[in-house]
Amino acid sequence: NGDVLAVASKSTLYLFSRPADWAVDATMAIPGISSLAVHSNAVMVGDPTGGADGAGQVRLFERDGVGAPWSWSVNIVPTDVATPPRFGQSVSFCSEGWILVGAPGDEGDSGAAYSFSRIDGLDDTKWDFANPGKLVADDMSTLPAKNFGQSISCFREFGFVTSGVQGDEDKSSVNFFERYGIDLSGTETDKSMI
Repeated sequence: NGDVLAVASKSTLYLFSRPADWAVDATMAIPGISSLAVHSNAVMVGDPTGGADGAGQVRLFERDGVGAPWSWSVNIVPTDVATPPRFGQSVSFCSEGWILVGAPGDEGDSGAAYSFSRIDGLDDTKWDFANPGKLVADDMSTLPAKNFGQSISCFREFGFVTSGVQGDEDKSSVNFFERYGIDLSGTETDKSMI
């Protein structure tokens, strides 16, 4: 994000910041790192095989401002899965109050992308992790779904979610969507496939 850099090496997370020159702010031993995302004073670390029953999890670390220590805030876990969905395979901060987490193993490898928002009316450290929005490939495409949520990128109210088989362009797609308000379902979301 300009002032914070997150780097993963095997099972170690390195956080750098630069009030002037880059310096190591924190080093943390974290197993299973698959994805990283940074926004302002928050870092998400995706671990698609961690958590209860190996379903996956995302660890959220935050600090109060430049120079403040980094601390663990919460583990985000899927709430509606029967089999390990590889939750946390991909992560992205979209805006101040919206994050996306990919779970390409959801529903037998059909995959999903989970959306989490800050709770209205509370201070900016409170997230609604109990009631995520959920996008699945059936919402977006008539192509056979495979590994939807394998990678995610978003900016402000726009998001891109990939699906398909790596290395097979005939069975892969990039899905674009725009968020209106906090809802990702029904008529409030414009969804299309590229």
